[in-house]
This record gives sequence, C-alpha cells and structure tokens, in this order.
Amino acid sequence: MPSALDSWINQSSKSDSFNTKDNRTPEQNELIALRKELKQLRMENVIPK
Repeated sequence: MPSALDSWINQSSKSDSFNTKDNRTPEQNELIALRKELKQLRMENVIPK
C-alpha cells in the first residue's frame, strides 16, 4: 500500500508541483467546475422565491 509520501513523490514527478490543483485530472477539474456552477445556479434559484 503506497504511503502519502509515495503519492506526493509520484505527483511531483508528473507535474513538478506538490499543489493539489496542479495534479488534478481533466475529469476532476471538470467535476469541480460543474459542482461550482450547480451551487451557483441553486443559489440563484433560491433568491427569487
């Protein structure tokens, strides 16, 4: 079972960064953006009620 240190080293070797946002897959970035948009739309929908 890989340790957290192994994961960080692996991430760093792929993107030269330890930042989480630099090591996300395109799918993860899309999911985050869609969740943010959904939250915004839900907030806009609540206000007129």
